[in-house]
Amino acid sequence: GRFNSDPAHFPYHQPMAGEVSGADHKFVQGLLASRKEESLFVGQLDHVVKGKPEKYIMVITKFRMFSIKSGSNKLAQQCHLLEIEAIKSHAPTELDIKTFKFELSGVSAHVDAIITAIRRALSLTFPSLPENHPNLDVRPSSRLEDVPQKELLLGGFVDTYSSLCDFQNHVRREEICWDMEHTYVRRNIKEFDLSEFEQPISPADMRALLGALRFNKYFRTLIADSNALGRDQIGFLAEGLRHNSFLEELVLKNIGLKHDFVTMLTTALSSNKDIALNRLDLSDNPLEDKGLIALSNYIQTSPRGIVSLDVSNGQAGKAGVAALAAALKKNVKMPSTLTHLNLSGNKLESEGTSGLAAFLSTPNALRTLILANTAANLELIFPAIMRGCAELRTLDVSHSKITKKEAPNLARLASSSATLKTLNLAGTLIPVDSLKEVLGCIVANPYMQDVVLDLKENALGLPGALMIQSIAAKITNIVNLYLSDHDLRDEGVAAV
Repeated sequence: GRFNSDPAHFPYHQPMAGEVSGADHKFVQGLLASRKEESLFVGQLDHVVKGKPEKYIMVITKFRMFSIKSGSNKLAQQCHLLEIEAIKSHAPTELDIKTFKFELSGVSAHVDAIITAIRRALSLTFPSLPENHPNLDVRPSSRLEDVPQKELLLGGFVDTYSSLCDFQNHVRREEICWDMEHTYVRRNIKEFDLSEFEQPISPADMRALLGALRFNKYFRTLIADSNALGRDQIGFLAEGLRHNSFLEELVLKNIGLKHDFVTMLTTALSSNKDIALNRLDLSDNPLEDKGLIALSNYIQTSPRGIVSLDVSNGQAGKAGVAALAAALKKNVKMPSTLTHLNLSGNKLESEGTSGLAAFLSTPNALRTLILANTAANLELIFPAIMRGCAELRTLDVSHSKITKKEAPNLARLASSSATLKTLNLAGTLIPVDSLKEVLGCIVANPYMQDVVLDLKENALGLPGALMIQSIAAKITNIVNLYLSDHDLRDEGVAAV
């Protein structure tokens, strides 16, 4: 603990000779040492008590403001800088500071230096704090110095996290700060991944970490993968999303996200007019229909559209999927922004399929469509893709049954596509004759090159092996062909 005299780090106010006595100086040094902080301002601010001025020493650090009655060797008042609501000064020597806890009025020759120290401390620790916090009433306004935005390591995240720990009266995790200041900086990591930190993360640390994202301009991705988040943690995250305009990707995978939690998050997202979020992964959560419907309410009004959306294994049914499909179609940004859509593990059935087909049939920018294990009506999906998905590179309809009824449309898709590279038909139980037709169309399509075809778990048996053998010489544009779990037996394996 020491007085900070490095002007390159922070403009420090040096007390005038005689302004701070030796005893007061010693007490301040002890205070700073106990808190492991540096002072940003130390000087006299006489409080007005019952109409008479009494000598007090004002100390401002990066996180807090302290008031010490001269000669008392004890704190009179203290608060975190975030607790300052308003600063009023209508004369260069008069100051009134209103906090959540108390109101401090006094006179000093250094009022402008005090105000500047508070404002600059907040700008360094909370870079995106609203300009009206704290509320400033300083006359004339020309007394307010410019507070330039300084480029900070990781957008000042470590200081923000540390300050919020101080605000909550909670000891910060030193290894988290070390990782941030060394590994993250050295590798220029812009993904904030909660699973990278030593587990478990206490509720208090989670609150400070998620709270720090609210003020951060550096990180572009937040990842919580298999980190169980309760209602309180989701609330802290929602509050951050309500204000952060720099996060572009949110990955909340397998965190126990239920429908009411989704409502909390989407309400926050909808209230943020400057939201930058365009990639959303809520996979492996028990969203159910209610959760998907809540998400849809946000999707349909997302101001910038969504580039990537993954709600796989969300335990949703036809009502939820239908609501999501309607939202995708309603938002005019989606046809040009959405490139990745994963609905696998949710049950589309007839209602969900009809809604999704309506979106897919409209010209769109989809490159990846994953409908594995969705009970989708592929008789509607395949024609819709042909009409609207001109950019599609990857199609996964695995474990959705393909009969002789759906197969002709799949063959036409394989024949007409100019972009398809990866086709997953695993577990579709496609008949051997129908598969032969599809393979023939792939082989005959000059635009389909370097194709990856997954045919696992289709019970093709010996007839399938012989069929593949019969056309093998023509298969020159398929680079990976997966044929496991077909009960081919020795004769079939030999044929392939």
